[in-house]
Formats: sequence, C-alpha cells, structure tokens
Amino acid sequence: MKLISHPTLRTEESLLKQCQFTQTRRSGPGGQHRNKTATAVVFEHLPSGIRGEAGERRSQADNRRVALRRLRENLAVMLRSVPTSETNNEESVRADEIWNRYRQSGFSIHPTNPDFPPLLALVLDDLFAAQGRIRETAELWGASTSQLLRFLKLHKAAWGTVQQWRKEAGLSALH
Repeated sequence: MKLISHPTLRTEESLLKQCQFTQTRRSGPGGQHRNKTATAVVFEHLPSGIRGEAGERRSQADNRRVALRRLRENLAVMLRSVPTSETNNEESVRADEIWNRYRQSGFSIHPTNPDFPPLLALVLDDLFAAQGRIRETAELWGASTSQLLRFLKLHKAAWGTVQQWRKEAGLSALH
C-alpha cells in the first residue's frame, strides 16, 4: 500500500485543527428559532481553502456534523494527494485499513458511512494517476468497472470530476 497524505484520513480532532469554524444565521425553513440564533455552520480547511457548510437543521450540533461530513466529501473530490514519506503514521494506518476493507468488496458502502469520504479520496487519487481510466483503477482495487462506476455515481461532484479528467485526457465520457 502506498503512503497517502490526505485530510480525509485525519481524525476529526486533527482535521478540525486545520479548519476555521464560523457560525452564522441563514434564511430559509426552520421557523422562528432559525431566525433568532446562529445555527448555520461553516468549516474552512485553511491549507486548501475548501469549505463545508450546513444550515438546514435547527440544531447547531446537527449542522456541525453535516458541515464536517460535507467538508470531508469536498476535500475528497477537490484535493488530490501524492505519495509521501512524510505521512503521519495514523493516516497511513487509516489508509491501509480502508484499502483492505473495501478492496475487492465491490465498493459496497453507503454515502453516509464515515469511511465514504476517505475511500472516495483514495479512489479518486488512483483515478487521477490513471488519467481517468476506469478499467486500470478497477483492476488496482480488485473490482469490476461496473462496481467502480456505481461507486463514483454515488457522489455527483466526484462523477463530474472524473468526467472532466477523462475529457482532458481525450477519453470518451462515461455513462
């Protein structure tokens, strides 16, 4: 397994140390409580500028959880990592665990699973290295191309990103 340094592999505490937290008010549904208190939450990953936001829930704690999940998903899609020897051992162990758990499993995972963002990041890193070639990446993960495509379609932004990579590489669009 290659060493990876990606923020989605960090613990919540470690990731939050790299983030700026903002709470604010947002308009929309939620009744009087929503307009009186700052329940909307924004996390910004300072090294990358990538954000995760949530404001649709009445509880700040619920919005905080959702915003952190969205931040991890956005990081997975928008930020590519590279093999490095400077990877934190905890991140290496987490990458190995995810690799072993989902390799040859057909990417059987629900998007709300906490492992989804780091798995998505690892797969997208491999797809990026393969210039969007699905078959090559599926073989690396011990999966079929259809399993990999189903997994990518679980996240609309990831799907669009892969399509863009393929276009830039002169490959046909995926269906």
